[in-house]
Formats: sequence, structure tokens, C-alpha cells
Amino acid sequence: MPLPNVAHVGEPPVPDLLVVHPGSEEEAPDVWRGASPRHWVHQMTAPLVNLHGTGDESVSFEQLDQIVRDCVKHGRRFETHYYPDETHVFTHRRTWADAFRKIERAFRESLRTAAR
Repeated sequence: MPLPNVAHVGEPPVPDLLVVHPGSEEEAPDVWRGASPRHWVHQMTAPLVNLHGTGDESVSFEQLDQIVRDCVKHGRRFETHYYPDETHVFTHRRTWADAFRKIERAFRESLRTAAR
């Protein structure tokens, strides 16, 4: 019997992952509010790194555009990277490799800046 609010995603070479969906924004506003950087961008002290698949049905480009606008409005550092043919959970090894390089670089730069 399938579990409620659970989706199986992924394709080889990435195994299926279980992703639990909390429901719609109207059904679970606290979960959605806590999950979106939009609601805490004004408190950010480290750069925000957005990694987004163009086929993402969970986070629209409109939402990402709003986050970018919020970062600019509050003078926060950010970077955004788009991956063609990827969904919310990346499925290609080359995407994961590139994403991890970007994350590692961002951590390294942020930690180096914090140590000064």
C-alpha cells in the first residue's frame, strides 16, 4: 500500500529516494514558511547558494526570482545555478558533481571570510 504524501523520485544511476510532502502551503503553512529562505533572508549572514533544476515542479522559477529580489533588497550575497533537465531531486551524476563543487567552494569562501 502506498504511503500518503510520499513520492518516489529518481532514476538510474541515482536510486529512488523517498520525499515526504507536507501538503499544500494552505494545509501546512508553518512547514512551507520554515522551508523557504524568503522568510529569513533578512537574517542571513552567509551567502545563499541556489541550485535549481529547470524541471523542478516543487519550486517554481517565480519563487527563485523572488528570493533573488529579496537578497538584493536586503543586500545579501547569493548565487543561483540552473541545471537543464533536472528536477527538484537531481538525477544525473554530473549535476551532483557540479553542485557539490559549487557547495564546497561556497563553504570554503564563507569560512575563510568568517575566519578573518
